Amino acid sequence: MPKHKHFLKSPPVYILDKRVANEMLTQWHYLGPVRGIILALGHSEGVLVFTNLRSRNLEKKFTKMDLKSIELARMAAYPDHK
Repeated sequence: MPKHKHFLKSPPVYILDKRVANEMLTQWHYLGPVRGIILALGHSEGVLVFTNLRSRNLEKKFTKMDLKSIELARMAAYPDHK
């Protein structure tokens, strides 16, 4: 990857394939890949991965209020990312 100067804009963000997101997490996040990915967003510099809520109590509460929620499970960027 090229060296980046300060204040450069990030590349466009895309919906990522789960496999691609987990490959990025394997390389860049100390906890590694995630099971049960609902949504993965990112670009060549980083990745965000969302899953179902971990808290069953919150999930029940939101369901009663007819709300659907997801939770940020991992966020990672390549080393030396500004």
